[in-house]
Amino acid sequence: MRMQIHRTIPKIGQGCCVDQLFTLRDRKIRVMYDCGSYQSKELEQYIDSIDKGIETILVVSHLHKDHINCIPYLLDSKLKITRLVMPNISENIRKIFATSLDSDTSDSLYDFIFNPRSMFETISLVNKRIETSDNLVDRGEIPFSEASGSIYDDALYMILNDGEFAWAAKFWVDKYVYNELNEKQFETINSAILDDFKNTKKRNELISIYASISEAEKEKLNTTSMLMGTFPHIMAPKKSHYTCFHDCYFMCGYSERFCGFMCTGDYPIKEKCVAFDIAKHYSKQQFYFKEMMAPHHASNGYFEHLPFLYMDKAYSQTTKTKRYNHPGSKTEANMKKWNLEFENIVEK
Repeated sequence: MRMQIHRTIPKIGQGCCVDQLFTLRDRKIRVMYDCGSYQSKELEQYIDSIDKGIETILVVSHLHKDHINCIPYLLDSKLKITRLVMPNISENIRKIFATSLDSDTSDSLYDFIFNPRSMFETISLVNKRIETSDNLVDRGEIPFSEASGSIYDDALYMILNDGEFAWAAKFWVDKYVYNELNEKQFETINSAILDDFKNTKKRNELISIYASISEAEKEKLNTTSMLMGTFPHIMAPKKSHYTCFHDCYFMCGYSERFCGFMCTGDYPIKEKCVAFDIAKHYSKQQFYFKEMMAPHHASNGYFEHLPFLYMDKAYSQTTKTKRYNHPGSKTEANMKKWNLEFENIVEK
């Protein structure tokens, strides 16, 4: 089979990990979107079960614990990770995420937040292309010239291609930058260094800053989440290619071979204008997307609008007991209104 996709949404409890294995001719590449769970043992067991020899691209949506805390375990597993892709967020935002972690967080997770380059040889930072009167600017504090390997979210990222057909990804990041700290909090965060988070006393002082931030402001951190849509793509369009490719797709209907998938992280799709921006961003790929992860584990208030016209099904990864009030009844009602089949995948 020339093109194929095998997708796994493992039973990991409250967290996020979507594992996609792409095949094109005789080549295979894994794309893993996020790697975290509050029930970390469940995700560690899944990591133990996968083929470590397959080339892997790790995509990180944002830096909340339940999306990244198993990355050190993933690295220790000797998985063949060839690239890390993540949003280009500022140093101070990364520090705020570090203050949100528990006091028993491992040093290696802090190392990842502060300096992912120390753990991954190749990194692509995703930037928002924003035109201003002066120049193009990104969404963080790192200038493009210093953001080695940076890409724009309006470009296609080729996962696999043979010169004719390809598996591709397209990312989406918000232009919003979190800046809601008061002056004293900002001074403390701005001066904090990695070693401060490895010192118990200083770490607890920094964690108290996060505790003092209002819930509304904490929720704004979720706007740093990066969306990722994966789909088939024609590299060198010819009439015969379109006929073969599209006839196959529409004859099969929903098919693992050609179905596009959308990962949303914790990004809140609360406003109609945001949903429109996302829909416009993916306008050329809309008809591929049949399945998606519901934003923020399908919690209430995060999935008020559906940006994708042809979506059939949504998933979430949560606990059996709805410990964190996920999925939310209002979101479930929205998905039912949209005729969107919903599956909540809970821990074993």
